[in-house]
Amino acid sequence: MRAEILYFGRWAGYEIGMRHCYLRYLFGRPKGFLQRWLENQLIIDTTSVDEAKLEKIRTLLTRSRTQVLISHPSVLSLLAQHCLRRGIPFRDFSMRAVISVGEPLLPETRASIEDAFGCPVFDRYSAWEFGVIASECERQQLHLNAGSLYIEFLPHEGHRPTAAGEPTRFVVTDLFNYEMPFIRYEIEDVVVLDRKPCPCGRKSPLLKGGLRPWVDQITSPNGAWLDPLGIEAML
Repeated sequence: MRAEILYFGRWAGYEIGMRHCYLRYLFGRPKGFLQRWLENQLIIDTTSVDEAKLEKIRTLLTRSRTQVLISHPSVLSLLAQHCLRRGIPFRDFSMRAVISVGEPLLPETRASIEDAFGCPVFDRYSAWEFGVIASECERQQLHLNAGSLYIEFLPHEGHRPTAAGEPTRFVVTDLFNYEMPFIRYEIEDVVVLDRKPCPCGRKSPLLKGGLRPWVDQITSPNGAWLDPLGIEAML
């Protein structure tokens, strides 16, 4: 999974050693200072987000000269709207790319993020069980991770293969997980397969669109945004 993140990260312009930041909820045993320093990585907890936290995040990103930002579209949208409301010019950032993960990325959300940070947004379709399932290239086309996963596309009922352009469920077999085999594992997401070649020249199959599940948004009584995935992890 780490190799996949590095490989697909290069599609977004990331190179090993480049300053990057994860906006995410913290769970389990977080990385120590030395490991984060060696990886040139900044991790900011976004379990609870209000205006003060958004301003703190903006300050950290500008001072650290972060070049690649990775987070969920819901968090990225909150931060982008905060910067746009305050009139923060994107020149204050050193951002080369933003990588969106974990939730559907709507066109208006992509546009606001690009306006706020002055750089392209790359969508990444991933899952806890498999890591990267598909990742966007510079032409905004979602390429399947055909090197590590064997993916079969099936109709909502039955087991005959589906045609291109038809909404379909899919099952995944992980080719490199030797500790916990996932064979024809169903994630229960719905996608649309696109068999057209991508202008970028890469040969991996494309997803024309994904109907990934929406993540419910939770707001605390004082108005702070709470990350529902963080609450799930704590439970």
